Amino acid sequence: MHNLFLFSGILAEIIGSTLLKFTDGFRNKPLAVFCLLAYGLSYYLVSLSLRVLPLNVAYATWNGAGTLITMILGMYLFKERFRPSGYLGLALLLGGIIALNLL
Repeated sequence: MHNLFLFSGILAEIIGSTLLKFTDGFRNKPLAVFCLLAYGLSYYLVSLSLRVLPLNVAYATWNGAGTLITMILGMYLFKERFRPSGYLGLALLLGGIIALNLL
C-alpha cells in the first residue's frame, strides 16, 4: 500500500508541475488553485508512504521520478529541447532511482 501512496504522490506532483506551466505565473487563478491542490495532495500521499518507506528512498524516488517524467512531458507538451548533457542527466536520474529502490 505504501508504494501505491508513493506512486500516487508522484502522479499528483507531475500534475502540479505541469499545471504550474499553464498558470502563467499564477495569473490564471483557477489553474493556480488546482496546481496548489495537486502539490498539497502530493505531499500528503508521500507522507503516508513514509509510514513504511525510509525517507531517503521515498523522497529521492518521488523527486527523481517527478523530475524525470516532467522533463519528458516538457519535451512533448511544450516542445522543450535539451542539449546532449540533458539526455545524459535523464539516464543518470533513471539509473539512480532504480539503484535506490533495488539496494
